[in-house]
Amino acid sequence: MSLLWASGVPRDQLWDVWPALWPLLKPAYDKSREKTDLLGGLLSKDLQIWQVSANLIPVAGIVTRLLRESTSGNLHCRIWLVGGSRLSEWAPDFIEKLIPWAKAEGCTEINGSGRKGWRRIVAHFGGVEEGEEDGLPVWRLSL
Repeated sequence: MSLLWASGVPRDQLWDVWPALWPLLKPAYDKSREKTDLLGGLLSKDLQIWQVSANLIPVAGIVTRLLRESTSGNLHCRIWLVGGSRLSEWAPDFIEKLIPWAKAEGCTEINGSGRKGWRRIVAHFGGVEEGEEDGLPVWRLSL
């Protein structure tokens, strides 16, 4: 059994991991309604990239985005793009690392939409489902 670990990618290491992570993220990016400048956002810190590796080989990539809610002014961490494999093996570790990071950034919640498996994973941390978007569950985890 291989050891899986999730970690944020420092901006100065983006070019080291991008060739391996982009092919994992591209299908999610292609399906997304948002077509922002992904590399520009990562370089400017508007977006954050995370990697999941097994035996030092990337198996998944995640892109998060910090968004300020217009009505309340609260900051939210949105899990925007997820690509790769073995979600059920690494997602709990990723969420455990994302929660303190998002809190340190001043976020009051983490949210996202996607595969139905996320619903179970986020529920383990106290998250709730809030409907559907494009036929996929939308969920929220208050911090």
